[in-house]
Amino acid sequence: MLREMNSGFSSALILPLLRASSTSLVMQLMVRDAAKLLAVSEKTIYRWIKLGKLPAYQINDQFRFNRAELLEWATSQRINVSPEIF
Repeated sequence: MLREMNSGFSSALILPLLRASSTSLVMQLMVRDAAKLLAVSEKTIYRWIKLGKLPAYQINDQFRFNRAELLEWATSQRINVSPEIF
């Protein structure tokens, strides 16, 4: 099951189930990757997810991130990102 965690909603928006192949193309980043690209700890990433600040998707028990959405979010928050995101 794929869930979008977004600050605009009080509860998670459940998105239609996507095929594994299309999901893996879109949801390329894991918590470890997002933390590295944003130069913060994994604990900070989890805190931002819990607070609904960071655009994240929950696939089963794991959070995943869309690279383009993460870059857009970081830009809007004026957070410097690692050049690896490009």
